[in-house]
Amino acid sequence: MSTNGFGHGWVGVSDGTNSTIRGFYPSEDPGLGAAVGATYDGVIRDDSSRPLGYVDMSFSITEEGFNNAMNTINAWQQNTPNWSLNNNCINFLLDVLTASGADTSNLNMDDWRTNGWLDPRKIFDCLRQNGGTIRE
Repeated sequence: MSTNGFGHGWVGVSDGTNSTIRGFYPSEDPGLGAAVGATYDGVIRDDSSRPLGYVDMSFSITEEGFNNAMNTINAWQQNTPNWSLNNNCINFLLDVLTASGADTSNLNMDDWRTNGWLDPRKIFDCLRQNGGTIRE
């Protein structure tokens, strides 16, 4: 999983042969509408060409975990929910991460929220402080 300090998180899954990197986005720029609770059509996008300036953390998962993660990504792609601050890129990232069975016990996810929504900037700091690799 990866996140940048500018407010976006995404997930990459690989079994050594097959890999995918995806993120969850609003279909249009939410602007200030997001701050007042607006929702937008959601879309899953290829995030394989992210610019530098992010932190990532890798987790070892089983073959079953890989398959579960890919099934979760595919489910989001086939039935993409609406995007809002309360259902953003980090909700997608956590759904895939949870499905994979990755051991995240070293991460304090209780600190990832701002006013109830999952905040990519807080996750950036958490990953950086817990052994994540900074890509600059």
